[in-house]
Amino acid sequence: MKNNFLRFNLLLLLLIFPVFSYSQTLKPGDDPGNTVSTINSGSLEQQLSEIDAYAAQVMKDWNQPGMAIAIVKDGKTVFAKGYGVKRIESSPVATYIRLFKAVKAKNTEAIKREMSEETHSFTQMVAKQQDKQIEDVYANGFTATTFSTDLPKMRDEIIKDGWAYLEVFNETDKNWENLPFVFENGDWKLAIGEIFAGTFQNPGKTT
Repeated sequence: MKNNFLRFNLLLLLLIFPVFSYSQTLKPGDDPGNTVSTINSGSLEQQLSEIDAYAAQVMKDWNQPGMAIAIVKDGKTVFAKGYGVKRIESSPVATYIRLFKAVKAKNTEAIKREMSEETHSFTQMVAKQQDKQIEDVYANGFTATTFSTDLPKMRDEIIKDGWAYLEVFNETDKNWENLPFVFENGDWKLAIGEIFAGTFQNPGKTT
């Protein structure tokens, strides 16, 4: 919802000011509606390049794979451009890659998006029992494989009836971890909560 609100406000401002760029970059948690923008002078090419730079920064700060911007003046589209990539891949591997990037960016909201509902409930329980901030519980994505500097090796993705395992190499312990996933709300989610609740259905590999 927050990301959609950000995109809506960005598009709205682009419609109001036909050619402009922001002098301020939003960060997760900022209120896009209270952001101050300025219209920079310079050539059209320079101004459009500044929009490109701003779009790139938005995708980085909000951990989004892609976005689109359109500028309409007098009922005609004068600028339209897509950035990044469309999120069309749905698999445990794709989910883990997004999770790894979110952990490295220390983006708690992005980490949470890759977790199942049961895992969110489990996180709240752990935070309460250990008297920790919930952000600290989410910090490493519930797997030591995210301690790796670079994206770790993955193998043996096994999927059956909405449940999955993916082996990811743990660089610290030099072994392979079986990470559990569940297909939920149209995408694969890390299913740590299901493991602890005893509801995870083994897709064919022992833990």
